[in-house]
Amino acid sequence: MKVYKPVMFRRWHLVALALRGFGGLLGALPLLLIVGVFVAPISPHMLVEYTYEWRGSHKHMIDCDYLGVRGWARKPARSGKCDVVAIIDRRVYGGR
Repeated sequence: MKVYKPVMFRRWHLVALALRGFGGLLGALPLLLIVGVFVAPISPHMLVEYTYEWRGSHKHMIDCDYLGVRGWARKPARSGKCDVVAIIDRRVYGGR
């Protein structure tokens, strides 16, 4: 009679272990994203005010002032328009 010897690492056991680890990381994902926004130099900014000049019958925007997690950023307008929300690198576009 052959003695039963269990296999230490079964294939589905490893898959289940990996999925549990991935699920644990997903639980911490919101916290990691919040920390990442404060640590990273690139973050979302919201348009607060802008400077413009009249060209014909419409406004042509010149500079856009944004407020983000790390403070103010001034960015030149693209094609005479400012984005409402922009992803800005604070190392390139400094403070006000």
